Amino acid sequence: MILLGAYAGLRVSEIAAIRGEHVDLITCTIAITGKGEKTRYIPLHPILQGLAVELPERSWWFPSYVGNHEYGAGGPVLGNSVSAGISKAMDRAGVPGKPHSLRHWFGSSLKDAGVDSLVIKELMGHESLATTAIYVRVPLRMQSTAVNLLPDVQPAAARQRRITLPPNVPVSVIRAVRHSAAM
Repeated sequence: MILLGAYAGLRVSEIAAIRGEHVDLITCTIAITGKGEKTRYIPLHPILQGLAVELPERSWWFPSYVGNHEYGAGGPVLGNSVSAGISKAMDRAGVPGKPHSLRHWFGSSLKDAGVDSLVIKELMGHESLATTAIYVRVPLRMQSTAVNLLPDVQPAAARQRRITLPPNVPVSVIRAVRHSAAM
């Protein structure tokens, strides 16, 4: 369950509803029916491919053995059961956060790796980029790269006064250098 949250970015309700028939090991995809009953196809991470061969080819991956208010015994567990199971595992492992944090990790990790926001939006099953933006933390490294793409429009004389520092210099050092250069 945890791997599906982390490596496919699934909601707990989507994890609960997975059946072996939803997985295609030839194309390495999984069909996920999410909010609004919309189905999306997500590529399976290699870790999930290995997991898929261990789970049933037909029927629910996470069946309820006693039943619940929606299904009898043998039907799927509910999303709140998935959430409780993941929460307990995270607590035991000392991992902070809630099961939904796995979706945030999924989106932020993809963004950190340079994946386009539109691709992340589709993988997460969002209607809009505004929703995806809630999940995705844009790393400072990417923000710095973006800002550094702006053209230098200063006169040549001003460019000659520029102090070049190596990358990854702490802000406190940069401030100290600027302060001493201004004196």
